[in-house]
Amino acid sequence: MPTLHIDVEVSRNVVSQMRKTCDSLHTEVASLSNCMQSYIGSSWISPAASQFSNEFNEWSQVLRIKINELEELSERLEREIAE
Repeated sequence: MPTLHIDVEVSRNVVSQMRKTCDSLHTEVASLSNCMQSYIGSSWISPAASQFSNEFNEWSQVLRIKINELEELSERLEREIAE
């Protein structure tokens, strides 16, 4: 079995940065979603606005999935550190 090396301190910093990024992205997506909900239907009313809203909702859902994947990666790295 090959010998593996991991710098624990650097790895913990990476995990911390990944988690901070995830938290920030969750906050920003929620804020942007609230902004869009307030905007569309009040300041912008048209069929194009409805289509735009649908596309934004699809995009934000994909982004949330990617954020969750990043969280899972940070958890995997944390398990590697613990081993």
